[in-house]
Amino acid sequence: MVSTSRVTSIYLGWTILFVVSFYLSLCVQAGATLGVEGSSTAGETGKEVTLTGLNNCQACGEAKPPDPGAKCSIFGYTCVFSVEKAVDAEGGEIGELKSKGLSYKLNQQGLPLVKNEEYHGARLEIKGKWFKEKGAIEVSSFRRLEK
Repeated sequence: MVSTSRVTSIYLGWTILFVVSFYLSLCVQAGATLGVEGSSTAGETGKEVTLTGLNNCQACGEAKPPDPGAKCSIFGYTCVFSVEKAVDAEGGEIGELKSKGLSYKLNQQGLPLVKNEEYHGARLEIKGKWFKEKGAIEVSSFRRLEK
């Protein structure tokens, strides 16, 4: 006969193993859902591009000075980049981006385009990575262009 304490130990061991396995599977699934680097679905890598276009705040208004009623400085800006021209790293034009609006993946280089009113409605050249599936640009550098 098997002792009660041995059965309890085996049962407890299998229970712990099941709980840990279940927890790890949830963590992996959550990471994949959130697009965490290293997860199985976060395989999208950005394509190096150079974009020319307008930096627009959706709440303030397209390419005009901020609307006083928008209160973007209080609630935050919702800027998008309206693409006029897009070229890849080899200099080939990317026609599918023309006239598209791209959101910004916030990083240190792109933060001034969203937070600083100086760039609202500005015509810019942006270099960075384009994430097609997300419709976003991760800015590596930018410069203001003359109108």
